[in-house]
Amino acid sequence: MKIAILILLAFVGLSTNAQTAYITNNGSGTVSVINVASNTVTDTITVDNAPSGVSVSPDGSKVYITNCNNSGTVSVINTATNIVTATIAVGAYPEGIVVSPDGSKIYVAYGGNLVSVINTVADTVLATITVGMAPNGVCVSPDGSKVYITNFSSGSVSVISTTTNTVSTTVTVGASPDGVCVSPDGSKIYVTNSASNTVNVINTVNNTISATITVGTTPNSVCVSPDGSKLYVVNSNSSTVSVINTVTNKVSATITIGTGTGSQGISVSPDGSKVYVANANSASVSVINTATNSVSATITVGANPYAYGNFISTYTAPIKVNVSASASTICSGNSTTLTASGAATSYVWSNSLGTSSQIVVSPTQTTTYTVTGTSIAGSGSANITITVNTTPVVSISSSSPVCSGNTLTLTSGPDAETNYAWSGPNSFTNTAQNPTITSVTTAASGTYTVTVTGTGSCSATAQTLVAINVTPAATASCGSPICSGGTLDLTSGPSGETSYAWSGPNSFTSSSQNPSLTSITTNESGAYTVTVTGTKGGCTATAQVAVTVNTSPTVTLASIGNIINFYASTVTLVGNPSGGIYSGKGVTGSSFDPTTAGLGNKTITYNYTSGFGCSGSAIQHTMVYDTTGTVCTTYDTTYIKVTDTLVINAVLTGIIPPNNINTMKIYPNPADSYISIDCGNYTTMSGYTITIVNSIAQTVFSKSITQKLYYIDLSTWTGMGTYIVYIKNGSGNVIDVRKIIIQ
Repeated sequence: MKIAILILLAFVGLSTNAQTAYITNNGSGTVSVINVASNTVTDTITVDNAPSGVSVSPDGSKVYITNCNNSGTVSVINTATNIVTATIAVGAYPEGIVVSPDGSKIYVAYGGNLVSVINTVADTVLATITVGMAPNGVCVSPDGSKVYITNFSSGSVSVISTTTNTVSTTVTVGASPDGVCVSPDGSKIYVTNSASNTVNVINTVNNTISATITVGTTPNSVCVSPDGSKLYVVNSNSSTVSVINTVTNKVSATITIGTGTGSQGISVSPDGSKVYVANANSASVSVINTATNSVSATITVGANPYAYGNFISTYTAPIKVNVSASASTICSGNSTTLTASGAATSYVWSNSLGTSSQIVVSPTQTTTYTVTGTSIAGSGSANITITVNTTPVVSISSSSPVCSGNTLTLTSGPDAETNYAWSGPNSFTNTAQNPTITSVTTAASGTYTVTVTGTGSCSATAQTLVAINVTPAATASCGSPICSGGTLDLTSGPSGETSYAWSGPNSFTSSSQNPSLTSITTNESGAYTVTVTGTKGGCTATAQVAVTVNTSPTVTLASIGNIINFYASTVTLVGNPSGGIYSGKGVTGSSFDPTTAGLGNKTITYNYTSGFGCSGSAIQHTMVYDTTGTVCTTYDTTYIKVTDTLVINAVLTGIIPPNNINTMKIYPNPADSYISIDCGNYTTMSGYTITIVNSIAQTVFSKSITQKLYYIDLSTWTGMGTYIVYIKNGSGNVIDVRKIIIQ
């Protein structure tokens, strides 16, 4: 939400010496007090976070500041003392604020759509009024009967009846209305529209827009001259001020403030001779001479000045001079800086120490200094006493160097002083004269400082450098328990040390950091110890690990035969030792059913794990075949010779028909993990070969036909797709060609 800043002007017609401007510094949480006659900052008042809006009571006795933060408060400042006398809670992010003409009430815009009415005697909220979205600007009619609120997000102005504390009407204006002010006779209000770069002139009798004036970029705050003849509009993004003739409603002049000043608040002096502009981006206030429409002075204030309050106070304060010291008590031989501040424009120090507002002194004994300040309002003085104490002479030592894990001793002097304050690496602190650090780590290496405080709280420091050599954090681990016959991997740490010395059962020794024992036996069970020597100072450490070697079982699986009929009965599987688990296609429990397994090569696995977790396995292979000569056509769709029985009738050379035909089978097809080739009566094909090539003519399988069954593992074949099968006779002539699909 954009912060709208209203600059409110209250005056009672006193001399210009009493005119004071109050600038809210949004970024520093302060209010700068400016003497309007001299254009100088005379005081800085701390308020809450993000002070924004400002309004002055008609009698000039109080200033009200909105603090635009989540807590949402209004600070009440006594202008006689420039002290916050009360803090009033309203709601989150209050912005615009105005005091009623009789000084009895203040109106505060805050939150999403609310205005609070506050009793200025009790500093309590009397009523809360709902207005448009994102209320920003606030002003009150000269007779106090109406309050006008700009609603930034609603594009409207709410008109509040102060008698009933209700919204009597709502006027639609330009885009993102921000600032608002009322003419001295109350007949018109002026509203800046920051998104449309215009000013609306509203007739307060019928609440209608009588004129729209185009100004600079992002107009926000607005004020009117005491005689009502001129309107001043600050254009934030243009860093300009538009001067408008209120008779013609036209811009008569444009005043450049600077480049990128982010100007926010604007107000006019009671006599109309000056206009003040708060520049949020440059931490300054620009003073405009209204006769020449030019910047005549620039005043430095706090961070991000947003608001501007200008009033003539009924209280004329005597000049106030303050003096402070960077240190009011110092040690002999040291110095301190004295700073004078307040309403004075010049200063004179006692003992001919100069006329600067800040001096550096080095007294050898306790001394009182006086400063006299002078301004157009008079003069004043302030005193300060600097106490000088004797500094103790500090000594320091240690037991460095030390190996980590041992004890470090620190020593300081002289004895019997008031206090000893140690600090050092690893957040070390201690108040003993001679502290120790047990089980010290390398993080304790570095510089140690002791501050010794003597009589009169005077202190001195000394330092010593401590070296802690690394004692390696030895570790030992292994994969125990381990099964006999396996490899025991011993691991130690940390890496990169000078040496590693291992010892263990069965006369084991090793100088490797991570040795391994292969084909381990049970007599190598026991404790293994490693001694690690570090890279600095010869510091050593040991670690131990217990190793258990369990006996690995010898596992066998009885053969059920290389081939088995598809229609054969269930076969009982026998594995040793008993109690293991059988797996494979067609296996249920300890039985193998060839019919369930289906045709082709089958693998049966027997896994056994002992009570110690040591395991072993055995594997048997068998081929399930169909004595009818038919292979399951559900899985086989491509044959050496296209028949529904996957039969290839290989015509044999040199054999008299009809005995010259040998039936062959290939399955499954398509295949993904293996294929089987049934060569039928293979003895009739002596000298014949079967060859398989891939799509780029590479041979992936080639065998002379010397057996009935060939089982081909496809895991070594690269790539899926179409492969070509060639059957060649003894002369190398191709007698048949077929396709198989690998997927």
